[in-house]
Amino acid sequence: MDRPVPMRPMLIWPEIIEMHEYGCEFLSHSTNHIRLGIASDEEFLDELALSKNDIQSRLGDQVQFFAWPYDNNSSSKWPLLPEAGYRGAVRYWGGIEDLRNIDLNNIKRVEFNSYIDPRDYAGYLQLIDIVIENEAGQYLKEKGEVFTLSFSIKNNDSQDFYLSSIELEIPENMQLAGMEPGGDISQEPGLSDGIYMWVGESYEVKSGDRLDLGVRLKAIGPGESIIKFRVTTNGVYIEGSDIIVEVKEEDL
Repeated sequence: MDRPVPMRPMLIWPEIIEMHEYGCEFLSHSTNHIRLGIASDEEFLDELALSKNDIQSRLGDQVQFFAWPYDNNSSSKWPLLPEAGYRGAVRYWGGIEDLRNIDLNNIKRVEFNSYIDPRDYAGYLQLIDIVIENEAGQYLKEKGEVFTLSFSIKNNDSQDFYLSSIELEIPENMQLAGMEPGGDISQEPGLSDGIYMWVGESYEVKSGDRLDLGVRLKAIGPGESIIKFRVTTNGVYIEGSDIIVEVKEEDL
């Protein structure tokens, strides 16, 4: 005989109170998890006031921010925030916020979920100080010309990092002609879905060190091309500046 699976709330108040005592901060997410952006003004105020009062009465801390359910944000509701007793609101995602131009009504966040390995948190939050230096700019080349692009991966962080991949993306009117000798990487990359990739466990960049490589490209067709270069480490992409190369039409 099939039996129903017992259900319980994700968190119950004794657990919330214990987490709060250990430093976790609990703010509002509305009372009934409705789409606040399309709610009436009266319903909007009720949802936020009830949630705020409930949390404050149980935990004793002021609740001054809330998170939009379903990320259903509406700027038309922003003037109601002070009336509901809030200083601002946060989105579901959007990335790292910049305090120099933050809008308290529309605070970006980094999305965390169960699919993200805790070992990847530093990379996911972009707390890794690795930069790519390359010859960004726009270049004019002749059809058939072979030229070199140089890239430097610098580790300005206090810890060593392994690069899980190094990737070069070139358009169809370009062709990889080989590696420039004298760089830290001399082996030819693999090709996957049009992207040249160096993948392995040997690409370590120690703290304060750099990894240099030069790639030789051949212009095989006319047109403007965008060349992209990036690396991955700790589950995050680090991008270099785009390089634009225009290959001239052949003279008739």
